[in-house]
Amino acid sequence: MRTLEEFQKEVLAPLREERDKKYEVALKIKTDGGEAFAKRKKELLNKEVEFKERQKSSLKEFLGKQTLEKKSFFVQQDAARAEAHAQYQKATQDYKIAKRRANEEFMDKLAIAYAEYNKERVAAGEQPVYYDNRRENSSEEHEPSAASSCPTQASVPSDSIAGPTPEPEAES
Repeated sequence: MRTLEEFQKEVLAPLREERDKKYEVALKIKTDGGEAFAKRKKELLNKEVEFKERQKSSLKEFLGKQTLEKKSFFVQQDAARAEAHAQYQKATQDYKIAKRRANEEFMDKLAIAYAEYNKERVAAGEQPVYYDNRRENSSEEHEPSAASSCPTQASVPSDSIAGPTPEPEAES
């Protein structure tokens, strides 16, 4: 019978060596797999970083384009508003000019009509009708007839812009 020491040297030691060799092979498999995994993980991480950078640059480009389009749109809107306002201002100005011309033509025709009427009155031996610049009654007072319900005519102011002038005070 062998001693424990002999048994350990002859049987157990070769078994341990065989096991250690298999451990080394298994460890080699594990380290090779770990290296492959680390290499693959690094490749995937690099791809992810590239993708994120591409996304970031695409987003930045898109936002820049959107900002440019937005600014362009609002500049065009402002220009269109300004143009519409200018057209409105021109229409208002044209309206005022046309109104002023119509009034001037009316006043000219009114003056001509009164001049012709006064010629007829002078030819008939009556006093001409005129307007006093001080807003007094006309030189000829018209008496309302019994059939007419119209009030007595007052003189028409020579300038339609001025406001009412104070009545002359009566001296006592």
